[in-house]
Amino acid sequence: MNMEIKRKGLFALAGIATLGWSVCNPAFSAVLAPTQFDQYMLELVNDLRANPQGWANDYLSGDLSEGLAPGTLGTNSRQPLAWHSSLFQSAHGHSKDMLDNDFFGHTGTDGTSPHDRMDNAGYPFTGSWGSGENLAVRGNSTFTGVSTETTKQLVVDLFVDTGIAGRGHRLNLLQDNFENVGISVQFDSAWGGFSSGTLPSVIATQDFAYNSEGPYLTGVAYDDSVVDDDFYTPGEGLSGLDVVIKDLSGNVVGSTTTMDTGGWQLALNSGTYDVYINGQLAGDDVVLESANVKVDYVAAVPLPPAVFLFGGAVLGLAGMRRQGRSE
Repeated sequence: MNMEIKRKGLFALAGIATLGWSVCNPAFSAVLAPTQFDQYMLELVNDLRANPQGWANDYLSGDLSEGLAPGTLGTNSRQPLAWHSSLFQSAHGHSKDMLDNDFFGHTGTDGTSPHDRMDNAGYPFTGSWGSGENLAVRGNSTFTGVSTETTKQLVVDLFVDTGIAGRGHRLNLLQDNFENVGISVQFDSAWGGFSSGTLPSVIATQDFAYNSEGPYLTGVAYDDSVVDDDFYTPGEGLSGLDVVIKDLSGNVVGSTTTMDTGGWQLALNSGTYDVYINGQLAGDDVVLESANVKVDYVAAVPLPPAVFLFGGAVLGLAGMRRQGRSE
């Protein structure tokens, strides 16, 4: 069995353009939609942001700042990332470009940078802003497509960041300011980007950004039917559910529907809100301040829906199961 692994990451903050390169194809914008594996990777990233010490216990022998100066990364929760369609377009375009042209790197075939690509795709870099990009790929002669296992392994590879000076991928994953992300996980049956030759390969692009918009309420609706583990698994997403946000006076201040993957997101003003998903109260008196907050809807059978909330901290509601890890 042949296997290869590669990772690359670039990072920028506070109005400084990302020092990486990539490509954008605006023609994709009208037809692209994330896959359940893209959503799964987002859920994994948000899980590690909610519980970085738990991930460090699992994969870094408890040392979140492994490979860095002691204490570089705090164990506090980071705000959950809200999906952004423009960042998905840029991530999808770059993953496709790398697979189509047998290369791996932040420099795309047209020489544009990740920041340019995100900007061209329509992400509004307004006010104070920043952007960053992570890339990861695994090749294995046994791969036949994108899988749940490989998708998670790519996130673990980026988090552990073995052999990467400065652990830049881990820093991107745990950057406090990032509020939006687009992720694209794709497969090629004979990718030629490895020095050893062609291999069936799974590649992922993660495009991160923040700006003066937001904060966001975000989450995912799923039924936990594929793997009963209180966590989103590909194949469990619930599409087309109504999401309605009301203020405490009962006025509707925002609404959307869940994507095909089950994910949803809304930018709102700071305030306290009730969140209704599929006509049911999923989040009661949810306080939205400067950071994003996540509200998940779990259509468990025979149990009632449950919620998983987190912003600066993990929250729960009395009488409902709280979804997430506690370590």
